[in-house]
Amino acid sequence: MMPTDKKTPIKSKNDKPTVRQYAYKFRCYPTEEQEAIFNQYVGCCRALWNDLLAEQKRRLDYNKALKEHPEEGKEPLPLLKDNGSKKNKIPSFYEYMNQKIVPERPYLEEVSSVVRKVVCRDLDKALKQAFDKNNVKKIPRFKKKADAKVSFQYYQAKDFKLDFQHQRIHLPKGVGWVKFKQHYKPAYFEKQSCRLPFDQVIPKSATFSKHAGNWYVSIQVEEKEPRTVQHPNQHPEQYAVGVDVGVKRLVALSTGELWEGNDSYRKNLGRLKRLQCQLARQLTTLRQRADIPLEGKLTKEQAERFRDAIKNAKNYQKTVQKVQKWHAKVANIRKDYTHNASCQLTNQYSLVILEDLKTKNMTKSAKGTAEALGKRVAQKRGLNKAILDQGFYELRRQIEYKAQWKGGKAEAVNPAYTSQTCSACGYVSQENRKSQAVFICETCGHTENADINAAKNILTKGLDALSANKV
Repeated sequence: MMPTDKKTPIKSKNDKPTVRQYAYKFRCYPTEEQEAIFNQYVGCCRALWNDLLAEQKRRLDYNKALKEHPEEGKEPLPLLKDNGSKKNKIPSFYEYMNQKIVPERPYLEEVSSVVRKVVCRDLDKALKQAFDKNNVKKIPRFKKKADAKVSFQYYQAKDFKLDFQHQRIHLPKGVGWVKFKQHYKPAYFEKQSCRLPFDQVIPKSATFSKHAGNWYVSIQVEEKEPRTVQHPNQHPEQYAVGVDVGVKRLVALSTGELWEGNDSYRKNLGRLKRLQCQLARQLTTLRQRADIPLEGKLTKEQAERFRDAIKNAKNYQKTVQKVQKWHAKVANIRKDYTHNASCQLTNQYSLVILEDLKTKNMTKSAKGTAEALGKRVAQKRGLNKAILDQGFYELRRQIEYKAQWKGGKAEAVNPAYTSQTCSACGYVSQENRKSQAVFICETCGHTENADINAAKNILTKGLDALSANKV
């Protein structure tokens, strides 16, 4: 998995070297004892989050009720903050946790204080975003064991030790050294080595997360501006390329190249169908054993009984884990393919021009409403799956930040009429597109692959816009 850009370049004063922060995600391999500690940390973080959120909501409700019905001698309670103030008698989340929550939950003392501080910081940030009028985020919710995000963080470099040479990280509070695997080589380093330049990076934070039964560590580091790809001093058209993305072929280049899509979801769909059928049979069996009707709304007692039955069904939980691993595998295949494609494009060309596609709008459902039913719902559903399977937006995101890393540039242009315009004479007509793959101009007779013709139009649009300073 390639590193993700966490921040834009930070320009410092006095002409100091420009630095940039990156996050590298690696698969880690904790021992059974370490994994038990990790699971304990996750559970404690969830319990701490819920307790702090409940206290903050209690204070908000009390102040709201006091404002609506004022009473003599009663004053509003100060809200908890990340950094409290003794002068203004504003308690912090961390102080309240140590004074009230930890004495009631002694097992929280077994968790590193650094991990607990991160929970306080994250909750304070979430509440600030919720009360920000310019932010669309809602008030944070209580976390459940079933759907809670399984992660915890060490946010300061002094709280852990990194040994890149031996691929391990040391954690405090008796956890010890945890092994991880550097399974890729950064594409922008001059030396083709599978190791990070550990003598050139400054660790900032480490976040441990669990996905589909596997543990990962995301290490945020700060390093100097990476080396840029040196392109020959030639006309821009010789090192610029237009890119047209599609469902049948993921990438069509203005140079005439066609790159096939990966189709990871469609190729592995048979396995998913079998697992989901197995999951449905097991669910039906659980309902019958718990004497729960197969259809209709469940009562509160039936819902609790059904929840306990699922919790104790080991075979059902195993099948759920298999489905999760299937989705993780498909996502990793797609991500690996897009990383390879974006690296190849940004290595070969310093200017990559793409279509400004609105993937979210393109993949909206065609069901319509109860009053106005949609048309061709099944066909649109299949198209949506194909678009999401190719990962249009992810490919564009990776090209944009990798081009910036390597000293290049990525621009997006309006995709209107790029598939109907002749790249030879500029004639625009819907009749030019004879089929999905064939383009024949009605005026000059120019014949070409429709996707390559569109890529050439995208390149022309981008170069014209850059020359006119409109991009």
